[in-house]
Formats: sequence, C-alpha cells, structure tokens
Amino acid sequence: MQTPLSAFQYIKGAPRTYKQENGVVREFCEKCGAFICEYGLMTDSVNLQEQAADKFRYVMWGTFDEPEKVPPKGEFFCQQRVQWMPEIRGMASRRLIETCEG
Repeated sequence: MQTPLSAFQYIKGAPRTYKQENGVVREFCEKCGAFICEYGLMTDSVNLQEQAADKFRYVMWGTFDEPEKVPPKGEFFCQQRVQWMPEIRGMASRRLIETCEG
C-alpha cells in the first residue's frame, strides 16, 4: 500500500535494508526476515530514487496490525499469482508492470 512517508514509522526495532541494482530499496524485519516495505524508482538515476524515497513507502499489507482498516484498492503482478491465491473481485489489476530501463 502506498503510504506517505510522513505517516510511516517503526514503533520498535530497526529494519535491515537491501538496495537492488535497479534502485529499489527493500526493508525487512531484522529478526524474522519478513518483507516490510520498499521505495525508490526503478531507474539508474540516484537523484530520482532519493526524491521518491523522501515521499512515500510501499508497505506490505500483511504487516499491518489491523489490515481490515485498509482494504485493498488494486492488485499488481497478477500474472505471477499462484493458483491458490484468489483474485480480489471488483479491484483494478495489472498483470504486468512496466519497468524503467536506464
């Protein structure tokens, strides 16, 4: 879920981070390795990645204490959905996500 950086904070602990070659930064729980959030642009430009990092985080829905308070508005990467994962009816979906190439 896209979350403004001003509304996002860790209340306990500090995450481990991993910066991918495409500029996206992912944060994980330091204890269990659960994927918490990601930010940045898929580009080779460090400046653009830093601008995006100052504005928002994409927070994984499963990390919320009360996920029922933030219902999904859409789905992404639907082409990669495993068979046991049902489609979310009535939601916008994207089978493929175009990436920026440097």
